[in-house]
Amino acid sequence: MQKAYVPYIAALLMLGSNGCVASLISMSSHEIVLTRCLLGALTMLLMLAVMRHRPVAGEHRRELLFLWASGAALAGNWLCMYEGYVRVGVGVTTLLTYLGPVLVMAASPVLFRERLRGACVAGFAVVFAGVVMVSGCSADGALDPLGLALGFCSALFYLVMVGFSKRVTHIAGVENSFWQTASALVVVAIFVLLRQGPTLSLTSADLLPVLWLGVVNTGVGVCLYFIGVNRLPAQSVAVLGYLEALSAVVFGAIFLGETMSGLQIAGAALILGGAVFAEVMRTRPAS
Repeated sequence: MQKAYVPYIAALLMLGSNGCVASLISMSSHEIVLTRCLLGALTMLLMLAVMRHRPVAGEHRRELLFLWASGAALAGNWLCMYEGYVRVGVGVTTLLTYLGPVLVMAASPVLFRERLRGACVAGFAVVFAGVVMVSGCSADGALDPLGLALGFCSALFYLVMVGFSKRVTHIAGVENSFWQTASALVVVAIFVLLRQGPTLSLTSADLLPVLWLGVVNTGVGVCLYFIGVNRLPAQSVAVLGYLEALSAVVFGAIFLGETMSGLQIAGAALILGGAVFAEVMRTRPAS
């Protein structure tokens, strides 16, 4: 299980760079989600072909249904989150979206039969406080009620995604990630088709960042992400998941020239410290 920390944390760092890459793309948010799902699924399919992987999904149809449900929830999470960015801003949407790990931790004793330790909850609270400080809980003007609802829905979709994904035990690795991404692709494609028809506003200047976002951050990153999600305890997935929000702010400061205030730096320290504390307390033998 400890080996799963490496791909999961690597995936979180890759996903945390999505904002920097997406800032270079002129397409709408839902078009970006569609292209990343399409390129990600094709990349995973190529990886399976190169690996000469023998599919096992047909032997475990019940788990395949769980993967499709998890992928549909992944699509809902991305669509709601990106639209929330437009309506209420990145800071507020980030806070609402990252209620998802809170819901996962709260539900872990019931859904995943994991013991919830008080010290682990305390560490998690410190991490969430750090996210509040890092994201900068502010908004310009009145908050759009629909935007707030979309942000909260993205958190609910996160819970559903993790819940269904962790019920899969026989379909693993790249094949696991492929079915979830393929499911997300179908959902997003239907959404885009109903919204604007079979057209995409892709330009030549968008090509390189779109390929990077789809092939590397989605095709490879999502594989690493679900390897970690499926092998780690739900509470670890929830706590460490906040490293994605932290890395997004750090990458924005490094690559986009965005400044980090003293409050954000302090919040970053809380995220790292709280995550380490929560993981240490979770793995510590019960007295």
